[in-house]
Amino acid sequence: MALQGKGMLVTFTQVPARFERDFNEWYNREHIDERVALKGFRRARRYIAHRASPKYVATYETRRVEDLADPDYMKLLANQTAWSQRVMARFDKKS
Repeated sequence: MALQGKGMLVTFTQVPARFERDFNEWYNREHIDERVALKGFRRARRYIAHRASPKYVATYETRRVEDLADPDYMKLLANQTAWSQRVMARFDKKS
């Protein structure tokens, strides 16, 4: 499948098993919608490794590389919701 732009952000995430349910709910109900609603963000995909670490890999395709430094995206990153802050604080920093 062809990329939907010239920019891409790739993230690798490992979450302790006891927090995976909350992580998946947050990801599916808040995080994805926030990202793809941004100007320039075209598509987000998440992949799950069933026998490897990190367990989650996500790609975010953007119209241009510069969209990853857009003021609206920077504002979103600087003003995370309480749910985002809680979930992201649980990411395994070793992976």
